[in-house]
Amino acid sequence: MDVTVPEPLPTDHPLLTLDNCTIFPHIGSADVSSRHQMAQLCVDNLLNFFSGKPMVRELKLDNA
Repeated sequence: MDVTVPEPLPTDHPLLTLDNCTIFPHIGSADVSSRHQMAQLCVDNLLNFFSGKPMVRELKLDNA
């Protein structure tokens, strides 16, 4: 698991006792390839934004 609620987990949380569960503190994307892709996505979105083009990945928020 890369994300937990709450974070960090309390030291007595039941997930920490499982043999088949490994918990990492938000480092699931901490490899060179993933970080390169994340940086490229940011650059592409910035270039598109300033060129008036649609964002490559845009989060549409519901104002409900």
